[in-house]
Amino acid sequence: MRKICVYVMTHDNGFAPRLKRDTLILHGCKKYNIEKNTQNGDWIVGVGGRQLAYGKYDGMLIYAMKVEENQNNAPQSSTFYYFGDKAIKLKGRLRKFIRKDPTKHRGCNYFHYEKYKYLFSDFEELMKNKKVGMIGDFIDQSKKPKACPTSC
Repeated sequence: MRKICVYVMTHDNGFAPRLKRDTLILHGCKKYNIEKNTQNGDWIVGVGGRQLAYGKYDGMLIYAMKVEENQNNAPQSSTFYYFGDKAIKLKGRLRKFIRKDPTKHRGCNYFHYEKYKYLFSDFEELMKNKKVGMIGDFIDQSKKPKACPTSC
């Protein structure tokens, strides 16, 4: 059963997900929910949270990978879209679905194809015109904005 696993990223420093040659690997980040429970054909989606670069990327698409193999609970893919500092602002139904409360499932949301076919089609339409592989750079956490909001 195909699914999209969405989680909120608090850091983007190259540890997880990590690029090794032409393969994106997620290991050491979401061990007990995403890494253990993804199978070939599933999508893993990382979106920016309030903690990522002081909220600059909140709710934006940082990366997406289609799991091609899962060795030792480390999902891997050469079919990935990594936007990093060029994160994409999500709109419409896609924005609504990433905004669901991820705390219910240990920090991530699962959207199964049978129930959310329209989200899969919206997501695949968004990805269709994007270049597969590395696009952006890792988000530099050390650059503090001039005016930090009170939520920092």
